[in-house]
Amino acid sequence: MLRRVCFLILFFLSGCTHTSHLNRVDEKIVPPDHKWIEDLRAANDGKIDFSKEINSSWSESQVWWFTYQRALFYEKSEPLKSCQDYLILSKKKDFPLWDLAWLRSQLVCAQPDPTFAENPISRNPWYSPLQILIREKESNLTADLGDDVDLLIEKSKYETQPKKKEKLILEAVTLAKKSGKQELMSLAEERLVQIFPRYQKNPPRKIWLEIANDFRQFRKFDQAEKFYNALLREGDLESQWSAWKGLRQINKTKQDRKATLAIDKKIQTWLAKVLKKNKNSLWIKRWHDHKLMQIRQLWTEDQYQVAFQNLTKAKTTFKNLYPRDEIFFLMSRMQEEKSLSNDAQESLSRSLLEKESSPGLKEKVLWASAWLYYKEAKYALTLERLNETLKLSIEPPSRYKYLFWKARTQSRLSLSESADTYKILQQEDPLGLYGLLAFYDMKMPLPALKGHSRDSLNLQVRTIPEISYLSGLKIDWLISLEEKKVLEEALKNSLDKLKNGKTLSDDSWLKFFSAFAQAHLYLPLFSNLNKIKPATRDQLLKTHPELIFGRPYNEFVLASAERTGVSPWLIYSIMRQESAFDPQARSLVDAMGLLQLMPNLAHNLAKKNGIEYEQPEDLFEPKINISLGALELKNLLKHYNNNSILAVSAYNANSKAIQGWLKTRLRPDPIEFIEEIPYEETRSYVKLVFRNFVFYERLSKNSENLEFPKELLSWPP
Repeated sequence: MLRRVCFLILFFLSGCTHTSHLNRVDEKIVPPDHKWIEDLRAANDGKIDFSKEINSSWSESQVWWFTYQRALFYEKSEPLKSCQDYLILSKKKDFPLWDLAWLRSQLVCAQPDPTFAENPISRNPWYSPLQILIREKESNLTADLGDDVDLLIEKSKYETQPKKKEKLILEAVTLAKKSGKQELMSLAEERLVQIFPRYQKNPPRKIWLEIANDFRQFRKFDQAEKFYNALLREGDLESQWSAWKGLRQINKTKQDRKATLAIDKKIQTWLAKVLKKNKNSLWIKRWHDHKLMQIRQLWTEDQYQVAFQNLTKAKTTFKNLYPRDEIFFLMSRMQEEKSLSNDAQESLSRSLLEKESSPGLKEKVLWASAWLYYKEAKYALTLERLNETLKLSIEPPSRYKYLFWKARTQSRLSLSESADTYKILQQEDPLGLYGLLAFYDMKMPLPALKGHSRDSLNLQVRTIPEISYLSGLKIDWLISLEEKKVLEEALKNSLDKLKNGKTLSDDSWLKFFSAFAQAHLYLPLFSNLNKIKPATRDQLLKTHPELIFGRPYNEFVLASAERTGVSPWLIYSIMRQESAFDPQARSLVDAMGLLQLMPNLAHNLAKKNGIEYEQPEDLFEPKINISLGALELKNLLKHYNNNSILAVSAYNANSKAIQGWLKTRLRPDPIEFIEEIPYEETRSYVKLVFRNFVFYERLSKNSENLEFPKELLSWPP
């Protein structure tokens, strides 16, 4: 009984003999240092030779580490060896992850411990990824289909990829029917229609929209359109509005520009009818916003005259009905494209006289006016407008842009203050493109990054004072052993516990972020970065930029870079911006995976280059995605004569748009051309990708001063 009580207490990380021992800072039980692990790998061309015997000179923790890694290595090929190693470790109660070793033995050993379900270790939330696998093994040993159904439903809760989640639940439904048990069938079918409403038989009208969206998510566009059209016939106004947006999104996803323009016309006709009976502020705003969306689409498709006619008509239509500041702003952008600078400035002036329809629009208008003056070399007026804009600026990225062009304007006016403005920018924006360009303009090398990489990626979670030493020690071992799935649960669980209590210090945050980075868990890293105080975040990123410029999937990136001739830093720069290193990323228009490739493009690239690719979901596989994405970058660089600005722009936009910009917005200076890109998304994208590239270069040469990479600003095209 006493042993059982102590066991329970140990599980909850407090009291009893073993726990008090582990709570002491004992260097004998911490993970081996990174140098020892690197040397072990280096001795065998980067891979550990598990056929060798354990070295008698190794410390106890080194023996634990090697034994655990050997057990992982032999899990599939020689499960008996793996089982023996896990069982040995499970009896070493000084080994901080003895309980995890015991769990893994349940998975690998031919005869697992029959008391698994009653064991408190099996209920540790950190170990939920393994719990499911063990339950699956147990269910395979019994004829009870109920266990299998429960397990499949449980597995579906942890699956993030919709198609795999659907497959699991459908298997549960099949087994439930096979069992003949009504209770099981109801459970599985309820789960199916709850997550995937398109499986609902005779669905009521109130879930038609959910069904249509479900079909659209799975690229079953014909079925989705049937439900959207049914809503247009029989749904209420809100449902009809959602249906129109869904139909438009289908055509955007299919990249059918002609159909998108056609449906925009239909939406405008429908909105006009709605407004005859519902002329309230909500529907007026929707009418206004969609009208501008339609005009932008026409403009994008080179239908300038039609777009401008629509805009001129909208200027009259919305007079005294809705603020026209955005209409005049868009008008100025179109006039600017035709080099009608005076007309564009007049439209901007009229926009400023209107009531502001959305926060930040006045700031955009003032910046657009300053930029027009700059392009006309009216530098005194530019400076005046930039100072006005800076007074309104709230968001740091916008402020840095205004400061950069203020410094350039001061330089054009031969004002000595330009050097001071550049220095302010260098200090305030060390992680942004404008801060880097301040060094470029002043013909100064970028300062060396002082080699924090090894230090910040080896920080010890066990030294975080806000969590128990044992929890931190376990996490450090999970990092060292590369137990990624368990580690993710452990970090999430530890942070969740702290949210309701203690406030983490900057040093503690740094150690948590180091743990995420070491495990290549960049999505939760970036997510938590956005939750902390801006000042804390900025300080962490200034001193440890390597935490956010990760290099996951390095083997695939380097192989693709060598095969295509594309810089690995460019591949990483695109990957970081496209998906934040999330292999399961999927956009609204169905761009998929690490490098956000469209299925049609991926299919063509794979066919042409002999790469195995069968279905869109293959793009969630890092090796396939990186291979195909690198090939697309190679093609774009070749098409644009190795011009990085145009190639990166085309990766985000399209070649047709690029050709239009070269005709109407070509500037003698490459930085001015980037600022001229009319698509806000693409303009920001190019800046961020270039920023990423510079940091990857700097981190690869962290002991050297580095010039701004000239290949990024190669010009003219």
